[in-house]
Amino acid sequence: MAATKFPPDSSYFSLPTEHSELGGLFESGIIRNSRGISRDKPRIFKRYAYVYLLEGNGIYWDPQREVKVSAGSLITVFPEIPHYYGSLKRNWTEIYITFNGPIFNLYRTQKWLDSEHPVMQLDSVPIWYHRFLEVLKPDGLFSRATPLEYLGRLQLLISEIASHRFQKLQPDPDWLVQAKERLQDFSPSNIKTVAKQCGLSHESFRKKFTSLVGQSPIQYRQSHRITRAKAILSHGGYSNKEAARLLHFADEFHFSKTFKASTGFSPRQFRSKP
Repeated sequence: MAATKFPPDSSYFSLPTEHSELGGLFESGIIRNSRGISRDKPRIFKRYAYVYLLEGNGIYWDPQREVKVSAGSLITVFPEIPHYYGSLKRNWTEIYITFNGPIFNLYRTQKWLDSEHPVMQLDSVPIWYHRFLEVLKPDGLFSRATPLEYLGRLQLLISEIASHRFQKLQPDPDWLVQAKERLQDFSPSNIKTVAKQCGLSHESFRKKFTSLVGQSPIQYRQSHRITRAKAILSHGGYSNKEAARLLHFADEFHFSKTFKASTGFSPRQFRSKP
């Protein structure tokens, strides 16, 4: 999977200025290469907000907790709760949505928006980044979306995120534990074989795995392969051919091509990074 390209500069989305009596979306956009909110002046926001970290790492703080965050972290901001988030370095890139209204207060009482868990991890950044864009940047039939249509798309996103969080609170079923182990050992077994070992048809396995993990089985195995490849290259001593063999790539050319498509760097460029 090719690396996702984010806009080179900060940008803001044009949203309706009128809102439904149930609630609506307000300022939203993408902020590139910032430090976030200053820890010297914690902010009290008047609305709710989703802040999804696309690149970088740092911390989130409120009076009850301090949490490390990184690419894939979703921060939910709540009205009246002092907080700050960001990084000492200018490597913080986020997409954010601010919203407010009675419907979101209801979601808060139902724990769909949970102030006890303001930070969660939504891995597979490209997938969730595009889900945010689907809410903020309609196209096709929705190019002239009404305030209520914007609200509906945001409600759907909130329900998907809440479902993802509730699922993560539950232990993985046995078949999923087995599947993850099989996919992480990078053996040449194809996905159909892994599905059969888990007692599922290929299509059922693919759908259930993607729903619970947020990535397809192929994407899951590939992301772990690339993570392991980074570790191998960082420690040095391994040629591309040896790395390809350890990670069960067809050959070193396939390894190099896949690594560059996923990271933006060739193995050689990655080794030379400071």
